[in-house]
Amino acid sequence: ERVDPGSQRFVVSLLPRIAAKLCAQGENALKRHELVNASAAFERARRIDPEAWQPRWGLALVDAERQDWDVATYRLQEAIERGLEDPDRILREPLLETYRARPEFRQVETLIQKKR
Repeated sequence: ERVDPGSQRFVVSLLPRIAAKLCAQGENALKRHELVNASAAFERARRIDPEAWQPRWGLALVDAERQDWDVATYRLQEAIERGLEDPDRILREPLLETYRARPEFRQVETLIQKKR
């Protein structure tokens, strides 16, 4: 079925792609250690696609870099609950190395084990 490019349904169908592009921008900013820009991109993506796990993953990485452990924990739990494709990715992500040594990580580790 063809969708009229001016229709609301067409616009809504573009939202996940727009959110994915914003997440890519956030990832690039994170690699450059531009935490404000990374956070802004991931937050915009979260608002555009509220059910997606990717913006929460990105925000968790930003929060971990800021050493905001409680918020990082919350965001990682949200990412897992919204379908993080590979929860074990949390165990391998270099940006989460310091976080994994923290007591807050135990909550996330428990959730990862439940999802296996």
